Amino acid sequence: WAFEDESNKRELVVWAGIFAGFAMGIKYLALISIGFFAVFIFFKQFKRPEKCVKGLLAFGSFVFLAGAYWYLRAYFVTGNPVYPYFASIFKSGDPAIHYNDVGVQKTWLGFLTVPWVLTMKPQLFEGFGVQLGPGYLAFLPITLLAGWKNAQVRWLCFYSVYFLTAWFLLGQSMRFLVPLLPVLAAVIGTGFGSIPEGTPKKYLMLLF
Repeated sequence: WAFEDESNKRELVVWAGIFAGFAMGIKYLALISIGFFAVFIFFKQFKRPEKCVKGLLAFGSFVFLAGAYWYLRAYFVTGNPVYPYFASIFKSGDPAIHYNDVGVQKTWLGFLTVPWVLTMKPQLFEGFGVQLGPGYLAFLPITLLAGWKNAQVRWLCFYSVYFLTAWFLLGQSMRFLVPLLPVLAAVIGTGFGSIPEGTPKKYLMLLF
């Protein structure tokens, strides 16, 4: 987050690209986060077009160098870089894979109510034996408070909405939402830290 420090900005972009590439080589879900990181770099540098372009090129290059091997390998072995998905496009994979019958309807109402339904009816999201605790839902107001007061946490809130939207539209499986949970936990923790001194935080913790 130290993008205001010119001395280490380039290094941060490089390391972000490397680790994002590693994540991309592990799980296709990382592609969602990589898109957000690119938008983050753009917004931090869009007033300086030259640095914006250089930052995006550096980030994208290191993402490719660190993660492209596994996609190229899958393409040469199976003919599909994202095997077994998108079988209809690459003519290779499992055409039976789909998530149309998982979760709630992809409507505005469904999106707005998905935090509640996800918590109360995890079985709709392939959450058999795995479900989210009520803490994430209960502390949503604290999350909003933390995001409003802290500029860095605001980006985490933007990321959370972005990731949740992508998850909602692509595949509403409970396990696909796991990468978002540490981010939400960090925002909730910041929210507790932003509560003024003297407020009985322990009683809020008991609610959890």
